[in-house]
Amino acid sequence: MRDIKIIFLTSILILLIVLYGFQTYEYLNLVNSYNELQRDYRELLDQNRILKSIVSSISSNATGNISLTKGEKYIEGRIVAVSVNGDEMRGVLVNYTLMVKRGSGNIFISITPHIGVDLQSSLEAAKMAAQKYVNVDLNSYDFYLLIRASDEVGMVDGPSAGLLLALSIVSLFNNMSLNDFCITGAIDPNGVVHEVGGILEKVTACAEAGIHNVILPLGQSKVIVYEKHERTIIPGFTVVTIEPKEVDLKTYLSERGYDMEIYEVGTLGQAISIIKTH
Repeated sequence: MRDIKIIFLTSILILLIVLYGFQTYEYLNLVNSYNELQRDYRELLDQNRILKSIVSSISSNATGNISLTKGEKYIEGRIVAVSVNGDEMRGVLVNYTLMVKRGSGNIFISITPHIGVDLQSSLEAAKMAAQKYVNVDLNSYDFYLLIRASDEVGMVDGPSAGLLLALSIVSLFNNMSLNDFCITGAIDPNGVVHEVGGILEKVTACAEAGIHNVILPLGQSKVIVYEKHERTIIPGFTVVTIEPKEVDLKTYLSERGYDMEIYEVGTLGQAISIIKTH
């Protein structure tokens, strides 16, 4: 009987030790989790401060210059997209600033006002595609994309900014100018350029803004326009039809007084070559 009591008490003691050890382990995990949350919170506060400083610098400086510290770079330009208002589609140019600073590969995006487009995946793919063409590890930088629209627009086709963002990243590290280029096209992490919609509306907006060079995906320099045709069957009766017609984009723009060069590309590398030799 005495042996049974000893075994029972020993088992209770072992159980208490195990429970105490488990509680201690859980407590340490909670402490570590709390410390990680504090670090993440401080990092978010820091990133928010940086985004606010970028916005403040741009808003208060008519020339658009941003005060930089060591390891920071930025580029400004315009994203071309399509805005839909009811049945009307039109091309729009939206100002953007892309800034990089030493970090750990994070991406932060600020859009003012809301324009209905998620650019997170586009910038992530652009960063991966651009890595091949720069001599730094892009995962050692944080990326800050600031979009500034004049007013709220119902933008569509968000991925079409991918090629432009990839070229912007390459430009930041290779001192390559994107001036006088209208750029549209989706991009995947391997640097392959994919088709996008609204080509005619986008390029027309660029032409009206005085831009003279367009880079777009392969096969998209031919566009469909819709022409109105009227036929008088008998006096007093006219039939009106709207018929599609394929036209060459450069010819279409030239007939309307715009002198633009159209370049088709299938990869990010081809786009870089065009810009460097321009």
